[in-house]
Amino acid sequence: MSDQALQALQDGGLLPTAVTPRDEELEWSSVDEVFSGRPEPVKFDAVGSTVVGTVVKGFARQKRKFGTEELLTWEDGRPKMEAVIELMTLEGMRTLYVGSWRMENALSVAFANAGVRGPRPGGRLAVKWSGEEPVKGGVNPAKVFDAAYDPPGRKPLDVTNPPPEQPQLPFDNGEPPF
Repeated sequence: MSDQALQALQDGGLLPTAVTPRDEELEWSSVDEVFSGRPEPVKFDAVGSTVVGTVVKGFARQKRKFGTEELLTWEDGRPKMEAVIELMTLEGMRTLYVGSWRMENALSVAFANAGVRGPRPGGRLAVKWSGEEPVKGGVNPAKVFDAAYDPPGRKPLDVTNPPPEQPQLPFDNGEPPF
């Protein structure tokens, strides 16, 4: 392939222009998953099921049609994306797939309440299947979720010098609020 053709691919975003240490870290993380696999998925088996853990990493991937590996796209052909969050729980590593808009909304509210845009490694996350809602024409009702999040590095309040009017965060007593 000519240098001109390679440059055109780079300019079009189809080839990387340079490998940064962060890119290399992501590449090796992906290689690691090939050999070790992704941690077991979080399963919400019954209303009240809860997962609590420390965020290890998160990334976006293209959504799959439920129960298949078929990739989903919007009408204009753009891929539909979902967040994937790996958590260290008391039961070991788990993968939380944020595929439903109800779970995504619950997480968005939890992140906003914590004053952050999204999860970061070291943050504490709790997600609970809190109920169900009927779906028009649907066979199964939709799962409804509650979520709580504490950002990484937050230190417990110092009672001798508390910060002014700091809101209580979900894990202040060591447990999620639900």
